[in-house]
Amino acid sequence: LTMGQALAGLGEVDRALGLLQRALQINPQYAAASFELGKAYQTQGRLSEAAEMYEHCLKQNPQHKYAHYGLGQVYLRLRRTDEAREVLARFQQMPHHRQLEYVFFAPPGTE
Repeated sequence: LTMGQALAGLGEVDRALGLLQRALQINPQYAAASFELGKAYQTQGRLSEAAEMYEHCLKQNPQHKYAHYGLGQVYLRLRRTDEAREVLARFQQMPHHRQLEYVFFAPPGTE
């Protein structure tokens, strides 16, 4: 998973996908692998697959804040506005951790 995250962070999404998919094959309940796959698919514009991975992540860990955010963003791009509104409302209600948000949303090399 870590190598897949690193490759995705460097923009090597195609190379990262295989590693992330393998991590999920090894442990289908691994929420972090589902989340990372969702982000990778979203980066590639593969929105239906991204939504599926974010949804899978949330089944494993309903409190995964950033999976809510990612899913909401994907739903918006898919024009599923009612679902997006619902998911993003849950995201908004979750506790905020500024340091984690900075790292998650900061451009590479600025964290």
